Amino acid sequence: MEIEKDKFNRVVHRLIELAKEREHTILQSEIDDAWSSIEHDADRALGLRKRRKTMFFYGSVAAAAVVAVAILLFNSIMFATDEARDLMEYVATGKGNYNQLVTPIGSKNHITFSDGSQIWMNSGTKIIYPEKFSNNSRNVYIEGEAYLEIAHNADAPFSVHTKNATVRVLGTTFNVAAYPGENSTEVVLVKGKVDLSNGEETHVVLAPGELSSVVDGELKQPVKVDVEQYICWIDDVLIFNDDTLEKVFSRLNAHYGVEFVLGPGVDKLKVTGKLNLKDDIDEVMRTISFTSSISYSKSNGKIWVSVTE
Repeated sequence: MEIEKDKFNRVVHRLIELAKEREHTILQSEIDDAWSSIEHDADRALGLRKRRKTMFFYGSVAAAAVVAVAILLFNSIMFATDEARDLMEYVATGKGNYNQLVTPIGSKNHITFSDGSQIWMNSGTKIIYPEKFSNNSRNVYIEGEAYLEIAHNADAPFSVHTKNATVRVLGTTFNVAAYPGENSTEVVLVKGKVDLSNGEETHVVLAPGELSSVVDGELKQPVKVDVEQYICWIDDVLIFNDDTLEKVFSRLNAHYGVEFVLGPGVDKLKVTGKLNLKDDIDEVMRTISFTSSISYSKSNGKIWVSVTE
């Protein structure tokens, strides 16, 4: 008696359906139940006397199940819908029907989607989105910084993907920062509720006024913050509160398009203050040097920064 192929197919099909239904992961117990079902049929079919003759077939089925579950888990954890998988394939290969919008350095952009959702894009920010959202999901990819107001649609959750995180929302307002020169994705919730994942099974749910981030793949627990500090860029202002100069110059690079060369120790210095992005870069640098122990010079289109002796 052979293993019932249709039973095995039903198990795999059920796991695939679960992956489509879930935004993040399949429960381990459901995988275990599927495996138990396969193993039970295999043991019953093979029997002790026939085990040697059919070992190859059993091994093939087991191997196929391993591959199916492995692929399933990867896809269900990071990209729970076909639209999300297609989007990330476009990010990697450039193949697919997607729009790509890049905000020029020193400018901001505002776009409104057909569902009423709005996105304000900071300087140098890139967004990739489908020509048309599907009926059961809405997915975009962001590199840089953006402020989002998402129209509520319980039947089509909105997901923002970055290089190392996924933010899932139903209808809410939040800020996401995922700059290419930084190894983190930072999310601040203004109102509503969002679910932040690092692409693994771990995720956190943010309440209004909370910040969470993914740094070097590690998901940080939410903390209370002053939301204004994180969204004031919309009004051409940057506010820093005990932030490193490395972060400050990274944000200034995104806005002014100037490369900063930091001398030893500069990146670790911390500052608190407000910068007006309507000022030219010279005025901004004078403000920073006045409030911190640095000096700077301009050469070959770059700004060289060093710690003051």
